[in-house]
Amino acid sequence: MPRETYDSIAESYSKTDSSLTKEHVAKPTLISLLGNTKEKRVIDLGCGSGYSTRIIRETGAEEVTGVDISSEQILLARSIENKQPLGIVYHQCSVNDDSFLQFQDFDIAVALYLLHYSSTRNELYNICRNIYHALHPGGMLVAVNSNPESPILTNIKYGITAEINAPVMEGAVRKVTYLNNSKQICSFETYF
Repeated sequence: MPRETYDSIAESYSKTDSSLTKEHVAKPTLISLLGNTKEKRVIDLGCGSGYSTRIIRETGAEEVTGVDISSEQILLARSIENKQPLGIVYHQCSVNDDSFLQFQDFDIAVALYLLHYSSTRNELYNICRNIYHALHPGGMLVAVNSNPESPILTNIKYGITAEINAPVMEGAVRKVTYLNNSKQICSFETYF
C-alpha cells in the first residue's frame, strides 16, 4: 500500500480502533496468539496509530516498538503515547524496504492485518524475509490476516465490508470499508 494512502486516511482509520471487529475479534485473537510476553522485545509491524502496539504493551512485554509506512499514522501513535505514556517507541518505515533491516533481535514480530498488503508473492516473500531478519534465532511471528475462506464481507452490522470486483483469485484487489452506523469511516485496498 502506498504511504500516501494511509497518510490521507490516518485520522479516520484511527477511529476504527473501537470497531466491533477489532475489539471482539482482532484484540482477543492477538492476545491469545501472543502468549507470554514477559521479558520479551516485540515489534509491531504496520502498527498504524498504535492500537495493537498498546495491546502488546499491556500484555507485559518488556520493550515494544511500532513500525508503520505512514508518517501520519506514526504522528498519531506518538501523540497518543505522549498523552498516555506506555514506553512505546514508534518509527516510520516500510517493512518491504531494506531500511527495515535496521530492526533486529526481537523475540516476537506482530503483523496484525499487514500481510494482505502484498500484491505479489515476491513482495510477500520480501516482507517475510525482512521480518525473519528482525527476529533473533527462535523468535516468533504472530500474523493475523483476513480469512481467505471469506474474502467478501457484508458485515455492515459489525462495521466492516470487503468486496472484490473481479474473479476471486490470488492477487485480486479487495476493497475494505469500515463503517459506523452504516456511515463510511474509511476505505482502502488490500489483496487476496
